[in-house]
Amino acid sequence: MVKTMKNKLRSGIKIYITIAVFLFVVTGIYTMYIAKTTNNINPIVKLVLTGLLYLLIGFAFGNAVHKKGLLVGLLAGVVHLSLIKLINFLATGNFNINIFLVLISILLAMVGGMLGVNLKKLF
Repeated sequence: MVKTMKNKLRSGIKIYITIAVFLFVVTGIYTMYIAKTTNNINPIVKLVLTGLLYLLIGFAFGNAVHKKGLLVGLLAGVVHLSLIKLINFLATGNFNINIFLVLISILLAMVGGMLGVNLKKLF
C-alpha cells in the first residue's frame, strides 16, 4: 500500500515537472515574440500553444493512469482549464471564455489522454 502511494506521488511530481518545463519554454518563446513584435499574440499562435499544452496535459495524465484515456484526458483538461480561468479571474478581475478555444483545448486533452494510454508508461 505504501509503495503504491509513493509511486503515485512520484508519478504526479514527474507530470507537473514536465508541464512546468514545457510552460517555461512556451513562456520564453511568447516573451521573445512579444518583445520583437510589440503587439499582442496572434490568435493562431495562441491556439497552437494552448493546444500543445492541453495535449501534453492529457498525455501525461493518460500515461500515468494508463486506463480510460478519454475520460482521464477530459477530466484533466476540464480541471486545469477551470483552475487557469479561476487564477486569471482572481488576478485580473475579468472573466472571459472563448468557447472555441475551450472546446479545442478539452478535445486535445482527450486526444492526449488516448495517446498516453496507448504508449509505454513514462510517468
